[in-house]
Amino acid sequence: MSENPCTPEDFNAFFRRMCNPTVKRLMRYGRLTQHDAEDIAQQAFAETSKNWVRIRKPEGFLWDRVTKRLLDHIREQKRIPIPYDLSEDFTLITAPVDGEPERHVDAERLKELIRELPIDDQAVLLLQRMGASCKEMADFTGATEGAVRVRLCRARKQLKTMIKREAEVR
Repeated sequence: MSENPCTPEDFNAFFRRMCNPTVKRLMRYGRLTQHDAEDIAQQAFAETSKNWVRIRKPEGFLWDRVTKRLLDHIREQKRIPIPYDLSEDFTLITAPVDGEPERHVDAERLKELIRELPIDDQAVLLLQRMGASCKEMADFTGATEGAVRVRLCRARKQLKTMIKREAEVR
């Protein structure tokens, strides 16, 4: 590739050379579906095409655009609402210690406590409540199964701590 490509033929050759590796790299490192990887690559190539005459280093420009579109995609994924109706009964009852009354957290208060958790922790708790497996939760959230298990453990610990603090205040 020349130092300063200018012609549409140069762009077409660049596109043919870089398209498949770009999509494969997005799928591998971005853990994306082929459809999402192709969408991101298409956006990045479209921006590259618009600026083709001014670009001095096409690979660098392309990867800059790919990175920006990937970050946009990740941000958009975090905005997906959790498909769970919090108005359903979501109570937590722990086993009583000898001689102590049962500890019970009001369902409404528990919903408020869950909402105070980070969005990723909320998602895995609620997906677990819906009966999703770790693999299904990983697919939905885009995290690994190990990360899902860590989030579940962390969320449960945070909820227990929050509930204990409330009990101590009373």
